[in-house]
Amino acid sequence: MKPQQAYLRFILLSVAIVVLGVWLASLGDRIASVTGLGESFISTLLLAATTSLPEAVAGLAAIRLNALGFGSF
Repeated sequence: MKPQQAYLRFILLSVAIVVLGVWLASLGDRIASVTGLGESFISTLLLAATTSLPEAVAGLAAIRLNALGFGSF
């Protein structure tokens, strides 16, 4: 990949992360107002879900690949 393509991809994905982060915060506010739960509770729940997602995907991929070994200790 050429450096210009890498820079462009980096910039586009950075903008996407910012836009989706703002959207997620807005969504959290709406969920909190509809459910009557606190904004901090919904924020904590969404933060936990989004930070746990990569680990869950890696675990599911390992299961699909039948790579359940934990190595030699």
